[in-house]
Amino acid sequence: MFKDKDASQQAFRELQLTGYLRYENLPLQTKQGKLREVEFVSNVYDEGGQRVIQCNIRDITDRKRAEEERKLLLESAQAARAEADVANSIKDEFLATLST
Repeated sequence: MFKDKDASQQAFRELQLTGYLRYENLPLQTKQGKLREVEFVSNVYDEGGQRVIQCNIRDITDRKRAEEERKLLLESAQAARAEADVANSIKDEFLATLST
């Protein structure tokens, strides 16, 4: 799971101790070298007297990309709104000057 063996062992110890482990934005590299963002959830439960570890890994790369695009679009819209507010203020001052 981790490139660092010590980090992997620490995560496994945490799982054994708490029975639950979650990483919301864990970067993983595919065999083809592509970087993917995943959500990793693991828990320990008892099945017929045996401890079983269940791991769920969900690829969230597309969701993270869409969230980032949404954030950039929102920032752009806010900047455009601020520019429009400044332009309207300048227009109002100009019209006020003309009417006096």
